[in-house]
Amino acid sequence: MPRMLSIPPDQSVAIIADTHANLTALEAVLANIDARGIEHVVHLGDVGGKGPRPREVFELLLERQIPIIYGNWDDLLSRRVQPDFLGDQPLMAEALDYQRNQIGTELQKALTRLPYALELQRFSGVVRLFHASARGLWVRVRENDPLESFYGLFDATELVGTDVELPIGVGYGDIHTTLVKYLRRFPEPTPHMRGKMIFNVGSVGNPLDIPVPSYGILHGSLGLELTLVRVPYDIELECSAAIRSKMPQLEEYLQETRTGMYFPRGAPLPI
Repeated sequence: MPRMLSIPPDQSVAIIADTHANLTALEAVLANIDARGIEHVVHLGDVGGKGPRPREVFELLLERQIPIIYGNWDDLLSRRVQPDFLGDQPLMAEALDYQRNQIGTELQKALTRLPYALELQRFSGVVRLFHASARGLWVRVRENDPLESFYGLFDATELVGTDVELPIGVGYGDIHTTLVKYLRRFPEPTPHMRGKMIFNVGSVGNPLDIPVPSYGILHGSLGLELTLVRVPYDIELECSAAIRSKMPQLEEYLQETRTGMYFPRGAPLPI
């Protein structure tokens, strides 16, 4: 079963995700959270990958005692898995080796101990949190997917637990874009899903809608109330750190960081 976080239901929680080794963005987001007086923070996974400073990001999250959920990039970096769809990509292998060397053996082991899902108690019920979906680290649910895909986020599976109560809401990361969805209208077989809330807090370190980090505040109110927050930061400071690092796939990272657009590794970059 997912671990229940010891956060009182009347206290607000900042929910962040997908830092992707962007230390500059993480520091800006945490400063914004602190300035709001929010004491509780949860990270929905993907500590490393893409950016130049995975170790520093992971160490900062651990220092702050921020609960972290296991993400797909955390799996890539810690278990040395290679999903079939990545194929034989030397550029990706080089980037993964860089990330693993930066993190080091002990922190790789720490990544493997991260939970797949966590839960928060709110006044009206439980909110379940995971990285991508209830069915797998690589099973994504995007904004324009069929409604059945959103139903599936509430499923009781072996990964989130088969003996769990139906949550009032689910929150996830992975897709790097923000999303809030209320399930309102249903065919007759699914009346129990009416009123459920789904939210995605976007990405701290690699936002792919606009190049401004985002996170969510789940308020300690009687209803299930969420505020999405954007935090401008010094993009060129982060780009300078990436350039100094001489990291693999540097140009793709610079393009994504500056534009908020995804550039497939190994594909031609725009002129």
